[in-house]
Amino acid sequence: MKLRNILGALLCASLLAAFAATGAAAEEVDATPPTVSANSDAGISPQAEDIIEIRYRLEPYTKKLQYRRWNVTKNRWQDSVWIYVV
Repeated sequence: MKLRNILGALLCASLLAAFAATGAAAEEVDATPPTVSANSDAGISPQAEDIIEIRYRLEPYTKKLQYRRWNVTKNRWQDSVWIYVV
């Protein structure tokens, strides 16, 4: 039992020494971001924006004008329901 306590204490001491040495050897990091020129070709290239069309219809029961937006780029409705034009 005494040997187990001594080995546990030695293990803890060696771990503490290892962590202390790692923290002391850490170097400082320069936190300034790199500068990128505006005319750089290596930067992010702009992508095409979505093309949105507005579609109109007369509501079949009330005959009121409604609209809904259609996304041509993604080929789906932008709005989930038809909206009344006030």
